[in-house]
Parts: sequence; C-alpha cells; structure tokens
Amino acid sequence: MLVPEDEIARRREALAAGGGFPVPASQSPWQEIFRERVEPFSRGMTLRGSECYRDIAARHVPRDNH
Repeated sequence: MLVPEDEIARRREALAAGGGFPVPASQSPWQEIFRERVEPFSRGMTLRGSECYRDIAARHVPRDNH
C-alpha cells in the first residue's frame, strides 16, 4: 500500500472509536429481515438459529413436500 503508517494508525483509531464501519439504514423490509436473521459473511451467512434444525431428517419423519 502507498499509505503512510501514521495514516493507517489514524484510520484504525477512528474506526475503533466509532464502533466499526457505518451501516446505512435498511431500504426495504426484506433487507431489514436479512440483516436481523443472517449471520455475517465471516460466519458463513447462515440463518441465526439454524443449528437447531441440523439433521432434522434423522430425528423426524420427513414430510411430503410435493
């Protein structure tokens, strides 16, 4: 990078002091639901609470869904 170390340090401090990256307000109800229910990309973007339904076919009789 062609950014001086003191500039990187200043930006890092500003980011930490501000609580992280700014997030714009949701522009639709679907975006709001997505943000509430989906884990961040760094955690696999899975639905929060989905671990409760892991291996569900082994625990219950599968439903006909056709």
